[in-house]
Amino acid sequence: TPGGQIIRSVAKDTAGRIFMGGYATLGYWQNTANEGLKYYSLIDKVEIDRIKNEEIWHFLPTDRGLFFQSFSMIYRFYEGKIEAIKPPSNIMFIRQVGNKILVPVIQDGLYEYTQEGEFEFIKGSEFLKQKRVASILPHDGGGYLIGTQSDGLFLYENGVFTKWGYSLGEQLQQYQST
Repeated sequence: TPGGQIIRSVAKDTAGRIFMGGYATLGYWQNTANEGLKYYSLIDKVEIDRIKNEEIWHFLPTDRGLFFQSFSMIYRFYEGKIEAIKPPSNIMFIRQVGNKILVPVIQDGLYEYTQEGEFEFIKGSEFLKQKRVASILPHDGGGYLIGTQSDGLFLYENGVFTKWGYSLGEQLQQYQST
């Protein structure tokens, strides 16, 4: 980076900009016709003071904008503006599955961040509050496949969560590094 900060996360959006974030660092590189790659800092353009002391550690490019996370907040960069989004509580990695933005909330369960900008609790996901969600992937039929760090795989389909791929889940647990 121009300031030499450590980078924690990198992502490319559909416009070809390469975003990077770290401690008190947020910006993007864009290819210009005359200068090649040029860096544009966003940290000083944000009207949210707290971002200047945040560690940006995860990006999620979506058709609803570029979401990025610090340890306590979610931000969205859309149409040249950055908005702060306060999650229900502490979260891990936000994910996009299909057209849905899913947010695993630690000690709570799974939420959807709706098109209206609200967090909607996904009924039945309370069992995830004692598990660390590591990934959420689309599953045939419109459901989600949820991978936990040490409790195996779960399928969410038609409003119901079930343990999935028991033998595969056991193998993943056996070889999970701690």
